[in-house]
Amino acid sequence: MRVEAHDPDRDQRLNRWVVPAGLALLAVITWLLARAGGHPWGDDWAGYLLQARALAEGSAAAEVATNAAAMRGSDVQLGPDAYPWGFPALLAVAGVATGWDFESMKWVGLAALIGAVLGAIQLSRLLVGPWLAAGVAIVVALRPAVVVDATYLGSDLPFLAASTLTLALILHIYAAA
Repeated sequence: MRVEAHDPDRDQRLNRWVVPAGLALLAVITWLLARAGGHPWGDDWAGYLLQARALAEGSAAAEVATNAAAMRGSDVQLGPDAYPWGFPALLAVAGVATGWDFESMKWVGLAALIGAVLGAIQLSRLLVGPWLAAGVAIVVALRPAVVVDATYLGSDLPFLAASTLTLALILHIYAAA
């Protein structure tokens, strides 16, 4: 019987690439299972969508003016004159790419979910170690509130992904210095 020597490089490759890829795949599967048609009422998604369409059509100023007039004419101000433009810019790209197919645009949420899972594992690796980091990323990938939120047109998950990946990058740069 032959016993092979332990290969630490193999463990490092497994932890660096296979675990994150597996967790990203897990996030995709949970997202596909949670996905439903339509969108619940409430939140800011309609404003994001209108701003995205205005960006794509080159009418952002007119959209802000129209929304501001609607807000000023209401007894209760339900939202700002315009939301920050980052998420509507992502939706504008998705809208143009999908022909403004509402259900297809929800893939932005899936991309954000994958980014949040990868950001969680990278950030956690730097703070608590590789195997506990996998556990943290599993929680992000499987938490029902996170997965369901990823199936809607909302800015929370793209913000989570961007902020988590940014923090991981900052810590990575700090650790390397």
